[in-house]
Amino acid sequence: MALTAFQTIGPLFGTLVAIPANEKQSGDMSEHGNRILRRAKDGEGKGCRMIQVFLRIVAPFEKRVEVLDVLRCLKGPTEVSKGCRVCRVLQDAEDEGALTYLVQWDTQADAEEHFRCERFRRLLPYVEMSVEPPEVEISDLDPVGGMEFLVAAIGASHG
Repeated sequence: MALTAFQTIGPLFGTLVAIPANEKQSGDMSEHGNRILRRAKDGEGKGCRMIQVFLRIVAPFEKRVEVLDVLRCLKGPTEVSKGCRVCRVLQDAEDEGALTYLVQWDTQADAEEHFRCERFRRLLPYVEMSVEPPEVEISDLDPVGGMEFLVAAIGASHG
């Protein structure tokens, strides 16, 4: 089964799990996927600052499917938007109603443009109906490393 994000369960990484992608998304190479491959080939994106948008809501029980559908519909167009590095829709493993929308952008201007688009504005009523106060965090990140950093850190603990 194809996934839209990592399955992360446990105390080290939290309790978020990925939502399965539909077959069309997992089988086709999107423009976003091509852009990621080009960046990797050209060495772009590594170590570059980025803007991360984290939005967590808890959907009312009777609206969970609807909220999830809205987030999934937002995900595809966001992924191919100018400046989008990654867009994920995550569901908490311990509370199916807890949904997280996570997007990383090249620049603050790219993130702001996304917030002004009509697609994103369609999400706002669902944010307002969250049964817990929504968590919103917009961060300016400076990546430390990737897999090589993780492997080096694990290796250092055994030395």
